[in-house]
Amino acid sequence: THELSFLRRVFSLAIRDGLVETNPVRGLVKKPSNERLRYLTEEEESRLHAELKPDEWDLVEFAIQTGLRQGEHFGLKWPWIEIQADVLRVPTSKGGAPRTVPLTVTAIAILRNQPRMLRCQWVWPTRSRKGGATPGRNHRNARNFCRRVFVPALKRAEIEDFTWHDLRHTFASRLAMESVDIRTIKELMGHKRIEMTMRYAHLAPSHLHDAVKHLDGYAERSAKRRKRANDGGRSGTRSGTDYAGPR
Repeated sequence: THELSFLRRVFSLAIRDGLVETNPVRGLVKKPSNERLRYLTEEEESRLHAELKPDEWDLVEFAIQTGLRQGEHFGLKWPWIEIQADVLRVPTSKGGAPRTVPLTVTAIAILRNQPRMLRCQWVWPTRSRKGGATPGRNHRNARNFCRRVFVPALKRAEIEDFTWHDLRHTFASRLAMESVDIRTIKELMGHKRIEMTMRYAHLAPSHLHDAVKHLDGYAERSAKRRKRANDGGRSGTRSGTDYAGPR
């Protein structure tokens, strides 16, 4: 998909510059569906935890606890974190605007457990010395971690059809299942449009049931008003029947 997207872009530029007339790749590349909703069950989480080393699991657990995008997560810097305020601040999110992410007790404990290298800004620094590399010079490579650690652990845990991005879905899904309102989830996820968050709405049945219960109160009040009106009408009819007129 990435290769086809690249070719489509190349041909689009070639058309713009008058080098070709048509784009043979157009229509072959389909945008990924935003309707995908795969999250980690508690049982799957236990199996995955058993397959990872403690420092590897910290990366996964932190993703579940914060809902950060992959780039935000692996590129996390210590200056962005305010542990005393229980928040981290992403200076530039996907939409281009900064956003604040509240930190859970679990997330803070993970951060406090991370060894800090001298003058290293990265929360998840690389420790590689390959090719004379200096540990801490850069952050851990997300693609390498997923390919060498995360995906093999998923296979050993027999967890299918799961990607790193689904940890973000897990964050939002668990909030929805705890009856957190959908607009709050939208803010926590950093979504620009509420439509992107609505995929989680069906996971909050108790929240939806609580909402429609307000209609019971409305129906009860309406029934009382109708009863009072009917009682008043019958009372007026009796008075008219009993009234014999002037004598």
